[in-house]
Amino acid sequence: MKTAGQPSRIELLPDVTDLHADGKGVCHVEFRIVDENGVRVPDAEPEVNFDLTGPAGIIGIGNGDLNNSEDCKANVHRAFEGHGLAILETTAVPGSITLKATAPGLESASVTLQSR
Repeated sequence: MKTAGQPSRIELLPDVTDLHADGKGVCHVEFRIVDENGVRVPDAEPEVNFDLTGPAGIIGIGNGDLNNSEDCKANVHRAFEGHGLAILETTAVPGSITLKATAPGLESASVTLQSR
């Protein structure tokens, strides 16, 4: 067990990085709020803004909080207990897909995926 320090940055952890360009390829990207040592900060709940470029769309964002009423299709969503999940879906066009996450006071993160 490790004690978390102050929130420092966002981490993005995709379950896959190579996707099919068939309009059905899906990637689950966990977003975490971590301290300077990479330890998830369990009480961090910042509002995270997502910017997606390339041949894909965000089909949902959630955080596991049953009391959360935010729009799961919006590009802005709060973390809950230091994390959440963004779900991306490819289009039928191949190419590079980049997801960037930003939040006030935190170092941003980005991840690049390939749709083939």
